[in-house]
Amino acid sequence: MTIVVVNESKSVTTPQALAITKGLQYFSQQVTTAWNLPANLLTFAAARDPKSWNVCIVDEFPNPAMTATAYGYHELVNGLPIAYIRANCYGKRNPLGTYIKPLIVRGKQITKPIMTPGMFSVICHELAEMLIDPDINKTSRDLLGRNWLMEICDHTVGQFIITLDNGVAVAPDFTTPSFYDVNGKAPFSYMNVPTKPFMMPLGGYGYYINANGATVKL
Repeated sequence: MTIVVVNESKSVTTPQALAITKGLQYFSQQVTTAWNLPANLLTFAAARDPKSWNVCIVDEFPNPAMTATAYGYHELVNGLPIAYIRANCYGKRNPLGTYIKPLIVRGKQITKPIMTPGMFSVICHELAEMLIDPDINKTSRDLLGRNWLMEICDHTVGQFIITLDNGVAVAPDFTTPSFYDVNGKAPFSYMNVPTKPFMMPLGGYGYYINANGATVKL
């Protein structure tokens, strides 16, 4: 499957969009490997491809109502997944995020590394969800009988860096298949943050579908 990154924003430059695309290719490989899925080709284009999955960097959402509740979202259009990410979702931050190395003195680490997400992290979030649940209907049942929506970046916290030619990009943690298996074994996320299946760390969130078909926040 080819996934096309499309820059429709007036504030994001082409070099920035190309760096985002390169980082997304690496992130996609981590997700597909963890989930035993076929690899995908990510490419940059000036316009959407009606035959591919599109990831669009926009200044305004096509659904204005989403602006108050989301930095990005994805949906199905003509049977194909498409994602929209607001270029200004993190204001004037570096689109790739910011990484500050730990302070090390005489071989001893004094401070922890600091990772501040940018728009790239939001794009990764939406891409991961598209890869695992392209039709936006996949669920998994926990021991309480709740059918969790498999939004794999919602259920964990944590970040990691992706090294690019001219810097780094800050990417979000994502859950592994073991997280959705009541008998699953660690690691439950790429960064090994959750400690048990269906147990979110502080800061994680998610939703399940109840018996009436309604979406309920966990």
